[in-house]
Amino acid sequence: MRVGILTNTYPPNLNGVSVAVYSLKQNLEKLGIKVFIATPGIKGYKYAKNILPLRSASVPKQISPDLKLPYLYTNQVKKFFSKNKVDIIHTHDTFLGGPEGAMLGLEMKLPTIHTFHTITEDYEYFPIPGYKQLVSNIIRDVCNQYDHIIAPSTKVYQYLLQKGVGSPISNILNVPNLEGITKVIKPKIVQETAENLGIKSTDFVVVTFCRLAKEKGIYEGIQTLEPLFKKYPNIKYLLAGWGPEEDKLKKYAHKHKLQKNVLFYGKYQRSELPLISQLSKLFLFTSKTENLPTNIWEASYLNLPCVSITDSSVEYLLIDGYNSLIGEMNTLPVLVEKIYKNPNLLKELSHNARISASQLKPSTIAKQHLELYKQVKNIHSSHMAETNSISELITTRWNNLIKKGLVKTQQSYKKLLKDLGLGS
Repeated sequence: MRVGILTNTYPPNLNGVSVAVYSLKQNLEKLGIKVFIATPGIKGYKYAKNILPLRSASVPKQISPDLKLPYLYTNQVKKFFSKNKVDIIHTHDTFLGGPEGAMLGLEMKLPTIHTFHTITEDYEYFPIPGYKQLVSNIIRDVCNQYDHIIAPSTKVYQYLLQKGVGSPISNILNVPNLEGITKVIKPKIVQETAENLGIKSTDFVVVTFCRLAKEKGIYEGIQTLEPLFKKYPNIKYLLAGWGPEEDKLKKYAHKHKLQKNVLFYGKYQRSELPLISQLSKLFLFTSKTENLPTNIWEASYLNLPCVSITDSSVEYLLIDGYNSLIGEMNTLPVLVEKIYKNPNLLKELSHNARISASQLKPSTIAKQHLELYKQVKNIHSSHMAETNSISELITTRWNNLIKKGLVKTQQSYKKLLKDLGLGS
């Protein structure tokens, strides 16, 4: 089987979606599947032959320092997928690429699958009047034009049903490979890094590694730990990552005189996660907008137990009292303090965290994707065979696209690019 993937982010970009898509590609290829990817191109980066870098533009840094917006690309991707004879199209971008992927499937008479990664209406990137309602409508209308939808978590599954998505939905996790994050770090490097960050051997370091953006709950994390900073000065909060809020977070820490307790590691590569984990004792999760937080899985595999808010997005891995402590936002300080004061509890949670993460196999998830591809492909072929006139089916679905406003969405996207000074 030959799979064509459309995604708005892919390495060298570092975020949950890019890591998940890259891992899916690797594991599908291990099963003998040919994978071809179309993604916004990063200037100066050399891509493999099976990856099509799309012409794209950067958005203002205050929105996101690494987000790329592709120009409308249906014809370019159509040629790429046609040349490589893909059997199925799998998209990973709802808001920008979703309409394109749906239309591409119709034009090429191919089955389409969409993985819903991001509840975009919670990500206020763009200053557009009526943004939330617009995005909500797009989510429903786009997903209803696909043959099948993949929900990576129970939270996403329930969200899509509430939005009125009628296409078949499967709940399949999408966790990344752990290649590159299992190496042993020399003690000398750990010590030197700790000294550079202002971490002492007696410090108890709580860490969050993620993109530094409002929706990631970083301010809430600082506020959670602030009472403990005063009570236990050796508790430190290490933030690893970069993003639109990085400078603001530094100013916030300075304003509240927390510079000695809130530390910034900076931008990191996944290969640095073992080093970051060895500087830390536990992982703090306070984001309410996540669908499937893969950083929790990475942290757990690296022996970091988690203190987390109650959220259905973490159910895939975290078990309260076994590999983590879970509670409402206002109870998190108590949970962190409980672990801080109980080394045996920390040791037990850490041990169980590694066991839990090790039980999740990306190879198994790839096999689930492959089985779904086969199923959707067979159903699509059957529907085509049962239709008296293929052209009639295409015309009907195309008209439905127009009726649902997806062509209008393309026009809105063009206007958005132009308003941001990115389009012609």
